[in-house]
Amino acid sequence: MVLPDVIQLIERHADQLTAELIADLKSNPRTSFLHNRSTEDLEQRAHRIYSHLGRWLAEDDPAEIENLYGEAARRLHAADVPLSEVVYVLILIKRHVWDFLKRNLLVDSISDLYQLEEMGVHLSKFFDEAIYVGVKAYEAVRPSWKDPQLM
Repeated sequence: MVLPDVIQLIERHADQLTAELIADLKSNPRTSFLHNRSTEDLEQRAHRIYSHLGRWLAEDDPAEIENLYGEAARRLHAADVPLSEVVYVLILIKRHVWDFLKRNLLVDSISDLYQLEEMGVHLSKFFDEAIYVGVKAYEAVRPSWKDPQLM
């Protein structure tokens, strides 16, 4: 098991990952704002993430993460999706990938176990950056406000 194999596994199963994520988004109490959103739109966006995730993990390009997740956060802000749900969607995407990998990767040796752990670290770093970039972009488009207690 090497990173290119894991990347191909994720991308080959983008449809399955998408279906599992959408089912979770549509029923999870932490994503209630998305329960009535277009399933087709959510599916397209989720599939795009899963079908390109491997490439993004391999390239590790912070500028691309900023462009993609910053734009997505601005779009979600414009749709009035609460920031907590934006963050939780990213957490769920990461969770679904990690759970999928644990179910589908054969660990036959200590080396395989180490590589699986490295993949987990890589996924976490990627999604930590995506969350940071998304929150930063979301905050950048919110209307200015001042805390009256600070004045």
